[in-house]
Amino acid sequence: MTMDGSIFSSVTFGLFGVILTGMSWSVIGTIMSDAPKHGVRAEIYQGVSAFFGIVVGIIGTICAGGCGEIPVLALYLYFFVDVLANILNFTALLLMSTAMQTGPNGAIWGIIQSAVIAPFAMGIVFFHVAATPLRFGGIIALVAGLLFFALSQNSKTDKGNSSWRIYTLIAFVATCLQQCLSTLPTYFAVFNNVPAFFRCIGCSTGVLAGFALCIVFWKSREHDYLLTVMKTLRLKYLWKYVFIGQIATLPVSYLLFYPSMRILSQNNMGSLSYPLTICACILSFSIVAFWHIKEKMTVPQIMALICCTLGIFLFCAF
Repeated sequence: MTMDGSIFSSVTFGLFGVILTGMSWSVIGTIMSDAPKHGVRAEIYQGVSAFFGIVVGIIGTICAGGCGEIPVLALYLYFFVDVLANILNFTALLLMSTAMQTGPNGAIWGIIQSAVIAPFAMGIVFFHVAATPLRFGGIIALVAGLLFFALSQNSKTDKGNSSWRIYTLIAFVATCLQQCLSTLPTYFAVFNNVPAFFRCIGCSTGVLAGFALCIVFWKSREHDYLLTVMKTLRLKYLWKYVFIGQIATLPVSYLLFYPSMRILSQNNMGSLSYPLTICACILSFSIVAFWHIKEKMTVPQIMALICCTLGIFLFCAF
């Protein structure tokens, strides 16, 4: 059976592909929470992971024989947007990791990832995506989930340390912009066939650029930061996290996420890619926070999970 006309080119595959991708992304949330506890700086982890992502992307592009017959200008435009999006993604993850050290992990992840409403709103306002009552219901459910997450409390935050809320808010705004930029190419047919390996190069380059900017404008003020980087590179936990992160993201991106985004875009459902992915990600990480990080599930968090689940079903109701 060929790919054309098979289950692998159907809308069903596209929907399940982005949902399974969201579940795999919860691994990154776990790493961002755990890494600082083992002396691994979040920005260094991201920088090292991005380097390997670029290497894999270049090798894959060469082995695939290049980028096909896509116009060079389209590739440059896609690369530029992807880099900007992932500079913002780097920033959001760094701020999120900082917030997670003093605040409730599940709530922080849920609040930031609720930025899913941004690309969906962009689709309705600028690209004439059908604003059905059920989809508006999905937005309402997600906003309700966001509010419930904001009400979550944690024993760590009862000591008067509320800085996690500021970091989380800034990360939320950065994620809104990142998701809008990442979704933008799905509205233009010329970008539909950009190869997955090339997408990986753009994504990883953006993260690496974010790391470089972080060093120049922030970390360079720290005393002996270069020494800190060298020490971190010798930590076994760093390479453990890099390995787990690459396994959890690269194969999923190539085999599920990018093909699913292309399928949904071809069926005028591109605006649903990130909403469904992130909703699945919120649910998955909340389970991780309960079982692995040992956070207690509060009533607001349970209500938030219910709202996010409802949002997923409403988004899928075309």
